[in-house]
Amino acid sequence: MTNSSLPEEHRWVYEEFAIIDVTVTHITPLDGNSGHSAVRFDIGAGAIWLGTEPGGPNVQQDITIQLMGSNEHELLAKAFRQVADQLDAAPEANRRA
Repeated sequence: MTNSSLPEEHRWVYEEFAIIDVTVTHITPLDGNSGHSAVRFDIGAGAIWLGTEPGGPNVQQDITIQLMGSNEHELLAKAFRQVADQLDAAPEANRRA
């Protein structure tokens, strides 16, 4: 059975000092171990990069995560939520507890 509404794309752009363009594409529907989606982060400005080495002008700033399967979707979503909570709670210099 095919799903004529796929691929389905959702896009958000965040612009402040950094610029982040995020696209989530649902390529095939979830069905147990199948179901393909992609999450793309395109960094237009700011110090966000892929890898463990310090960033510079030639670092990769267009990052795509591919995932397939219901459990993979659930776990990545859970991880993103927990990462977001921790990033929001990041310590700030000169902030008193």
